[in-house]
Amino acid sequence: MEILISMSSLKLFGNYQEVLVILFFILFFYMLYRFKRIVFNVNLLVLIGFSLTYYLISLKYSQDVSQISIYCILAYYIGLMLVAVNKNKDKCIIKYTYAIAIGFFIHAMLNYLVNVNSDSRNTIDFWTHGVKSASLQAIMLTMIMGTSFFSLICLKEKWKKIIFLICILFAILYDLILSTRTLLIVGGISIAISFIMFVILNYKNNRQEINRCLKTIFFLMLFVFIFYSINFLGIKNVVNESNFSARMRKIDTTEVDKDRVETQILSIGSLFEYPMGGNNEEIGNLKYAHNMWFDVAKQAGIIPFALLVSFFVINLRNLFNLIKNPKVSCELKIFLVGIYVAVLLNFFVEPIMQGEPLFFIMFCMVMGMVDERRIFDIHKV
Repeated sequence: MEILISMSSLKLFGNYQEVLVILFFILFFYMLYRFKRIVFNVNLLVLIGFSLTYYLISLKYSQDVSQISIYCILAYYIGLMLVAVNKNKDKCIIKYTYAIAIGFFIHAMLNYLVNVNSDSRNTIDFWTHGVKSASLQAIMLTMIMGTSFFSLICLKEKWKKIIFLICILFAILYDLILSTRTLLIVGGISIAISFIMFVILNYKNNRQEINRCLKTIFFLMLFVFIFYSINFLGIKNVVNESNFSARMRKIDTTEVDKDRVETQILSIGSLFEYPMGGNNEEIGNLKYAHNMWFDVAKQAGIIPFALLVSFFVINLRNLFNLIKNPKVSCELKIFLVGIYVAVLLNFFVEPIMQGEPLFFIMFCMVMGMVDERRIFDIHKV
């Protein structure tokens, strides 16, 4: 099952639809055969409502979003079923979310291989052979960066820690070509909030774990500082000669950030100017609002925007209840916090639906797993 999930996010041979359909029917008929039931929840209705309105209104403006509308529902329902059929629900969520993250990571590394000496930050996609923007390329590394704290601190097996450390290092190396700050900022915030969650969960009963965590972080930072200072394997030269360093020397990052903030503020006003969507005008100096929810509103109006916001609010409420639940493992809580922070931050700053809709679709699978885990606790009570 993990392989099929990774194949979906990997977009094997440029396609993910068939794999998701296969996954859906395998799980659906297994549920019927083994458990004699199907899973269902209110948030699924909200997602269906969003998908239908987003599709129909976008079609009015000659924009076909049928793949997003269909496969976000399939992916969410797959997430529901994955948890429903597994006995160890906490471990299965971690396992299958890792599978999604690894699929995206492999796709990014295939892109890295064909762009390793690129002078342009807008690199070639391995499957389509077309140019893809740097920010959209970096999105595929978001989930693996969101697991950074959990992978390096919470995993028990040392060999897994080493593998994920290598993955994180390669993600950073590719980002030096893409020269986007978002991935590093998102990764840093995810690590910081995961650490805070780790301390909160262990403060009363397991302070030794906190000390172990602090020592691990200290030595990791020390090794990075030493290796960079002595130019180990030419790492300092790689950084200084990278697209990232060149871009940071050229651009005024304060001005860029200001433009993004102004664009998102202007997007709120455009909701009232185009309540039924169809806004093809630039917002500020940008084509997109660079916010997934506002870009949906810009394209299709307030109705799908409100339904999409509601879908996320319900899911985040379920996530919050899981975090409060003493029966849910600390490992799952820390893992989900890291992933959610990284992914949601990306949703806030990138045009996901227009640029990399598979990222939204596969995160719907994670959200489905979280919602079903919450429902399981309610039924158990």
